[in-house]
Amino acid sequence: MSSRPARECSLSKRALEGIVVVGALIFALLLPLAYAGPRFGVELEYASENSLQPKLEGIPPTKYVQLLDTVKESFGGGGAAIALSPWTKYQLPGAQKASYQDPAGRVWEVVPEAINTTGWDGFELVTPPLESDSDIQLLKGTFRRIREKGEFGKGLRSSMHVTVDVASLVDADGSATRLVDTILFIENHWPEIYGAVSPTRYGTIVNRFSVPLALAQPNLLKELAEMPPAQRSFDNVRALFERYSAQEKLINEGNQTKAWKYRAANYKKLFGLEGESPLRVIEFRIADLPTEERDLERSLGIFRNVIEHGAASEPQAPFSNPFEGLTHKTTIEKINQKIYTGASDERFQSFLKKIRLSPADHPKFNKLNGTPTLLPTTRQIEKVTQEISERSSIDFGHGPVTLGFEAEFRGPNSDRVIDSGRVRTDRFPFLTERYSTEMTGNIEVRSPGNAVTLGQIADQMQQVKTALNDDLRGFHLHMRIPLADVQRIPDSELRGWLSRVSDMIYLWRLENRKHYFALKTSTQGRISPDELSQRGTIRAFRVGDHLDIEIRGFMDEVEMIKRTARTILTGVKRPDLVRGLTEEQQALARPNKTLVGLMQEFSRKYHGRELTSQELSALTDIANNAVRGRGHVPLFPFEKAPYLSELEKIRIHDASFEFQKKTLRLIQKAAAGEYPSADELHKQYRYLIKQWSQSLGLQSLLERSLLLGDSLPDQETAAGVTTMDEMLPRMRSMPETPPLTRPIANAPRVEVVFDDSARQSSQVARESGIPDLARVLSNAVCADMYRMLGSSGLNVQFNVRGGL
Repeated sequence: MSSRPARECSLSKRALEGIVVVGALIFALLLPLAYAGPRFGVELEYASENSLQPKLEGIPPTKYVQLLDTVKESFGGGGAAIALSPWTKYQLPGAQKASYQDPAGRVWEVVPEAINTTGWDGFELVTPPLESDSDIQLLKGTFRRIREKGEFGKGLRSSMHVTVDVASLVDADGSATRLVDTILFIENHWPEIYGAVSPTRYGTIVNRFSVPLALAQPNLLKELAEMPPAQRSFDNVRALFERYSAQEKLINEGNQTKAWKYRAANYKKLFGLEGESPLRVIEFRIADLPTEERDLERSLGIFRNVIEHGAASEPQAPFSNPFEGLTHKTTIEKINQKIYTGASDERFQSFLKKIRLSPADHPKFNKLNGTPTLLPTTRQIEKVTQEISERSSIDFGHGPVTLGFEAEFRGPNSDRVIDSGRVRTDRFPFLTERYSTEMTGNIEVRSPGNAVTLGQIADQMQQVKTALNDDLRGFHLHMRIPLADVQRIPDSELRGWLSRVSDMIYLWRLENRKHYFALKTSTQGRISPDELSQRGTIRAFRVGDHLDIEIRGFMDEVEMIKRTARTILTGVKRPDLVRGLTEEQQALARPNKTLVGLMQEFSRKYHGRELTSQELSALTDIANNAVRGRGHVPLFPFEKAPYLSELEKIRIHDASFEFQKKTLRLIQKAAAGEYPSADELHKQYRYLIKQWSQSLGLQSLLERSLLLGDSLPDQETAAGVTTMDEMLPRMRSMPETPPLTRPIANAPRVEVVFDDSARQSSQVARESGIPDLARVLSNAVCADMYRMLGSSGLNVQFNVRGGL
């Protein structure tokens, strides 16, 4: 009898053990469902698809409600009624927001946002804190409904901000070691993060509204990484950030609102900086407004997994600046290049593995169809064109290339070249004795066309230019190249290539001279591939067994004439670098639409109305009379050029949208009688075309497209040129007031490039501990700079590009 209770006890113990095991398994299976990652919030910025309202008061409050109606539908119509109330964030009179409380008591909002204009013309959908997989599915469904209804869509500045809760990264005792590791993980891995998110807004990867802290404030991050683990309390880390607030405001031109906010990862709320209410979150600002639900889910996964797994994957890592050698003042192009090269396949795969995401689900730079092929840099072009010597004759194997020019001029200085009806060959022995008078009234003189070096012909043109001064109207340079050399480039390629040169010169005239000289002249127009023998910004025709290529459009700009001649001659010497793209270039001879048709469509879509008869009359007058030939260049499909990257095509699209907005405003003013004459109206329209091209730097893009190929030299600093970063260590060791000394023989050449304002350059100098340099820069006295640097034995050359 005594054994029975023991047996019953034994069975009960086994049953209990089984229950525990099964329970543990159930708990393990349910755990991912119970915790789907850190909490997050999303801001989605929309434009209205059927109206463009540049003023806040022009938007009916019902428009904000309309966006929230779609959110409410996702909850089956449950929750509270949508309410309107004043929006007080920026103290804008009459500003309204809409709010909706869902069945779970969470508040969703729609507030004003600046999207397509400088005014509050858009709508920002702000979610409450979300956390579960079901929340993600609900958000995806809402996003899909908004897209399908077609009332709201993507504008020029539409972005998505994802705010992720990081409270769990700070321990109860205030230790912030995991938070520090997470911040360093983020800032160390921007190329991979950008590669995974693939933003393209504004036609760039990094834009001015989301600049990485690693690029702007690397010294802060170095200090953060060097902070001993025992000292990494939340308060100490916040104090470190606060110490850099003055520099942050300086970077943002003293603007307290922009300081810390316009960072790719925004830590302003996290540390309560510059008066911000503290909240333990990090806001990621780099993503575009998604186009598909998959894009939305992909971005959420990246940002949340970075926060959840970043610290554990790289504990106490040093700061390894992915933007080493760059600053926040570096050109966007160079920053983008740094990101492309930094996000190597190996690093990218490793990064995804660390944050536990699948490479199959997160293709690198997916919006760009992979890392784009970039145009050569100006430095690369300069290096390869140096193969054409300025001081040696040019011969590619079938005889020398000969050079000659024509110069046109009119005015009181003409007698310096023409005296008593004769060309002054005593002063200009390189000119022929013949001259003529053009239909324009300009006098034209010529050289005999027997020069054999670029330097020689450039020197001759410069002498004529110096003598005539402002009376010079322009030069035409002729290059006669043996046909046997030119024919190494297939005719179909050559035609498209020279046509692209024509467009480049045309855009140079537009961007660098009065718009009239590009848009109203009849013999300096764009030449298509089948028109090369006609007169335009370039001309090519056969003369015996030579091809005469005439560069016509640079007016008096000798340096650009020489540079372009050198590029063309480089192409003849290196046919492997010539990509004619003739079919695509031919397409640029035909506009996408007429100006009238384009603006009628724009008014219907973005203002919901037809043009008035007065507006249409002004528009028709502009279309028929403001420019000649193919001068309406924003109407031509430059965004389809195959040599441009996806980012550059986006920039062209956005610039064309801006052009259309301004053109509509122009004809509205004309209809209201604000222009006293048709000439003034035409002038304003031509100026809009000039702005369009300048905003894109389109001439530079086309110039860089003229030599393409894998055999171009690598992108690197030109030989003998020292960068400012390389100079600073030498300069720090100089005495503050160095004596003037003789230069050292064979000293290395230093090129000092000033490409920012004196104030900012001076600040860089002060931060580098060079007070004399700060003083020199702030006063823009290059002589003092030369004196200071020259004493070190360096061979100093200056290149001032604005600001000083």
